[in-house]
Amino acid sequence: MAEVLGRYSNQGAAGVSARTVRDVASVGIRDAPWEAPTLVGHTRVSRILAAEMDAIVADYRGGMGCVLLSRKYGIGENTVLARLKEAGVDVRPQGYLEPDTLLEMARLRSEGWTLAALGERYGITRQTVAARLKRSG
Repeated sequence: MAEVLGRYSNQGAAGVSARTVRDVASVGIRDAPWEAPTLVGHTRVSRILAAEMDAIVADYRGGMGCVLLSRKYGIGENTVLARLKEAGVDVRPQGYLEPDTLLEMARLRSEGWTLAALGERYGITRQTVAARLKRSG
């Protein structure tokens, strides 16, 4: 305590407040170590196991987009892209869709599907769906 308070650690008037601070600070000190907090939402330790990385690469090569991969594995989209590049995978352009997929997407949109539902189905954002449909006419 004296190291923290320095010259104010004597037992004079300042010493009374120093004792009060010490007493208040010591209340609630735990003997057991703190438990790690539970992570909520999309937050996750960015370390990815080798087996999990193999699955991510296989899913990506199978046609899954980064949005779906990030949701499936609980990591950020940028982390997915970075790990794919580290693994030597040729990354498709952002929001890339096969021509057949684009035709199917246009058909589903004309049937009343929302942009969000289409984005969820194809693993892209609703903004990307809107842009691709607008570009294709």
